[in-house]
Amino acid sequence: MSSQNKRAMIVGSAGQDGVLLTEHLQPLNYQVVPVTKKDDLSKLSFTGIDEIYYLAAYHHTSQDQIPDEAELLRKSTEVHVTGLGHCLEGILKAGHKARLFYASSSMVFGKPASTSQSESTPLAPDTAYGITKQQGMLLCKKYRETKGVYASSGILYNHESRYRKPQFLSRKVVLAATRIKNGSQEKLKLGDLDSTVDWSDARDFVRAFQLILQCKEPQDFVISSGIGHTVRDFVQTTFGLLNLDWKDHVELDKDLIQRAKHTLVGNSSKLKMQTKWVPQYDFKTMIRDMIMAEGVSID
Repeated sequence: MSSQNKRAMIVGSAGQDGVLLTEHLQPLNYQVVPVTKKDDLSKLSFTGIDEIYYLAAYHHTSQDQIPDEAELLRKSTEVHVTGLGHCLEGILKAGHKARLFYASSSMVFGKPASTSQSESTPLAPDTAYGITKQQGMLLCKKYRETKGVYASSGILYNHESRYRKPQFLSRKVVLAATRIKNGSQEKLKLGDLDSTVDWSDARDFVRAFQLILQCKEPQDFVISSGIGHTVRDFVQTTFGLLNLDWKDHVELDKDLIQRAKHTLVGNSSKLKMQTKWVPQYDFKTMIRDMIMAEGVSID
């Protein structure tokens, strides 16, 4: 079936990845069916749906105050596992037609011993977010192996865009730098400049989502740039693009760090080999586009 005849349901359509995926699919002549947190997944009809992108996630950042652990686990399970289960059951009831992509996370690896992670790296999550994302992956595996459902998982590393919420580090840095450039802010407080992150442009990731569902068989794929950059690199690049010296404006505040960071850098060789996916945006271009989205020109 050609893409111009496909109907794609996007669960989490209002989030960063959902918005960008919609922008990617519509020019390919997909009919997009948006699903937000207001919709009851147990009551949706999956008849006539060709592809389901399960992008819903319950987020809190490393600088947020950690909620009550029991409540965090309950909400994470509800979003990452229970809602997914409704979709998988919906596919069965509609006759196995739809293919499902599940957005997992590099946090399923926990504190890996390897410097680079692939699909064969052991899963050992140590947070509610990572634990429930692994449960979602296992649920996909169960349905594809025992019930014949086409369910693939993507293990997503950090990916950013103009749609990232302001509490996330990438957008926080970009917003602060542009405001400093405009004279409406003086300082940016950060907790740690030495953490290494595998950052990608979210536009590259949503292309990977769609390509994964075109594979003959459902599988799990790491989606990453394979390149680690420190927070200092991100800050220096952002301020440098605005002709600012970051050292004049950034202050360290260790109290902002709420949980330990671990270096996670992905190996997406399998994805590239099987789908011919190639990232189109590099680290500097990603940041430049985020800056320009704030209405600030770059010399």
